[in-house]
Amino acid sequence: MLNARCREILRKIVILNNNVGVDELSNKFNVSNRMIRYDIDSINEFLRSSNITEIEKKPNSPLKVVLDNKERALLINLLNNMNAAEYILSSNERIGIILYDLLSCYKVCTYSRLQEKFFVSKGTIVSDLRKVKLWLSTYNIKIIKYSNKGISIEGEEKSIRIALKELLIGNGEYNILDNLENVYKNENSNVLNKISKIDLSNENLDCIRGFIKELEMEFGVFTDIDFMNLVMTAFIIINRSYKEDEKESNRYRVLEEEYKKEYSAATNIINKLISKFKIDISKAEIGYLTYMILSSNSNNDNIDDSKDYFEACSITGTILENVEQAYVGGIYMDTHLYKSFLNHIKGLIFRLRFKVEVRNPSLDSINEIYKKEISLVKSACMFIEEKYKYKLSDDELGYITLYVCAAIEKNKSSVVRVHKNILVVCSAGFATGRLLENKIKSKFNIDKINIISVHGIKDYIKNEKVDLIVSTINIEEELDIPTIIISPILNEKDLNLLRQYLDYKPSSKQCEGINEIVNIISRSCNINNEENLLKDLEKYFKVESNLKKSIKDYITSSEIQLNIEAENWEEAIQLAAMPLIINGTIKQGYIDAMINSINKLGAYIVVDNGIAIPHAKGDGYVDKFGITITTFKQEITIGAYNNIKVFITVATPDEKIEINIITEIMKLIENYEFMELLKGSDTVKEILEFIAPIKAF
Repeated sequence: MLNARCREILRKIVILNNNVGVDELSNKFNVSNRMIRYDIDSINEFLRSSNITEIEKKPNSPLKVVLDNKERALLINLLNNMNAAEYILSSNERIGIILYDLLSCYKVCTYSRLQEKFFVSKGTIVSDLRKVKLWLSTYNIKIIKYSNKGISIEGEEKSIRIALKELLIGNGEYNILDNLENVYKNENSNVLNKISKIDLSNENLDCIRGFIKELEMEFGVFTDIDFMNLVMTAFIIINRSYKEDEKESNRYRVLEEEYKKEYSAATNIINKLISKFKIDISKAEIGYLTYMILSSNSNNDNIDDSKDYFEACSITGTILENVEQAYVGGIYMDTHLYKSFLNHIKGLIFRLRFKVEVRNPSLDSINEIYKKEISLVKSACMFIEEKYKYKLSDDELGYITLYVCAAIEKNKSSVVRVHKNILVVCSAGFATGRLLENKIKSKFNIDKINIISVHGIKDYIKNEKVDLIVSTINIEEELDIPTIIISPILNEKDLNLLRQYLDYKPSSKQCEGINEIVNIISRSCNINNEENLLKDLEKYFKVESNLKKSIKDYITSSEIQLNIEAENWEEAIQLAAMPLIINGTIKQGYIDAMINSINKLGAYIVVDNGIAIPHAKGDGYVDKFGITITTFKQEITIGAYNNIKVFITVATPDEKIEINIITEIMKLIENYEFMELLKGSDTVKEILEFIAPIKAF
């Protein structure tokens, strides 16, 4: 019995009398030469068992076989009567399933069970296991043999899960999903019975995908890579749930305390998996899923209630500051691009803290095209390695480089009235998407452009008008919208293709006009509210001004309160925010929102030892950007933190983030001299004098 590819090869060589080489067959079936040689071995084994002459294999010669009429008639009869359901797994398919069996459970795998599953000899199983052992060794996983029992594996749980995920969705030759795709399509019951434990049915995977899509309602749309990673994480949890292990529980306990929002979402998913699949799942798995959510990248704009929000702002601002100082041509990030970069950096902070590795599928292209920019980014990010005592990988630097390149392209853009609505589809990640977005904007007249993962297209076009879809990969779904395929790194061929659909925009200098207009107006008349005027001009011209303010522009003696008393953290937040109520920056609803967020999400406002930055979503309660600095006589307790004496309260309107000011705040927090002054001072004047020299970058 042979699989479909082997039967077709046999027909081509024997029945049709075609002398073909291994290379030709490799190209036809889109598999490696080695795979074709394995197929020929399988075919010869079948021919030998049927007493038919085998195919001749000679180096650098076509494959051929000479049959007499009796053998030919017998072979044709065997092939014609071979049921499609009688599917024999290839060597690679067997190896993939053996790997899955070993990686997905804690039980010993016996030789006899493998022989029964695959209908092959013990010698064949031993040969397969040599390749299994070699593949596992790349993940530091060992095969342990038990006399008269069988085999199992030994390795760190983290490594086992990484290997299992690679087996499920990686690009390797043993990929389970790829190897079994046709089997499931044909509903081949014979094979499904052999691998029923895997249970990779479309129904189960679609159910898990639905659970992960629910996550996107709270955390934004994940990149295609991260979306599939989360789907497979849930699938692995179902198949390889942790035994109750105190070590694993302790490992993830910090996530429950510090990332309450993500932990709560993971708990919800785990409960749904328990209900759907009728299995027991340990609490440690909630931590594992939380860990994977926090490691993922999405286009979530609402991250201001994240524990790492202000640290992400600080790192993002410092990277941009360092790049701007070194890059002659100038860079520019509007709020849209900045929020996307900020989201990426938030994920990076978590990955650095927990030593999570990430793969960048566009790294080779980035290294080839952006050599100078990569060198610039490496220098700009040196402070991150010093801060976290962990070297940034080339993959991480590649993602940051794409955002910096997007900022460079953004700086080249001119301000023009525009008209097309574009949807950019990119599976390589939102960093690649943002770079493409700003390259397209810099060269064509665009009214609106958005970035989406492949799995999110249908939901997006239901609610938004889209004139053109620009994708870096083929989209299998049929859409009623013009779609063009371009490379992730926009080249001249891609530009020519885009010119067929879009109005080309001649390059011109970036408009500096917003701030100039304000200056002209101020020379002729008094401006009652410069901030509102800037906002109105930005909306009209569809740009953002580059007028930068410093923290000193927002802090006066009225916004500083020293050594005040508060009975609890709720009262502390009320008192710390009161100057913003008095000066009209916020409404009482903003204070209520801060208190409600802490009750819901935990102590996310605690950013350093003894320091908290109370903040929340504006939700219409914030009229303008504002800051207060407050110190307390007694230590304030929030959750597990009981030594907080400094509050730096921040209020930000929903539509804009003051990048440079938040960066300045974090630099002040990291400034030992300032913090000692703040904790020990009774004089507002000393605080103001320390802040006064700070200049906007």
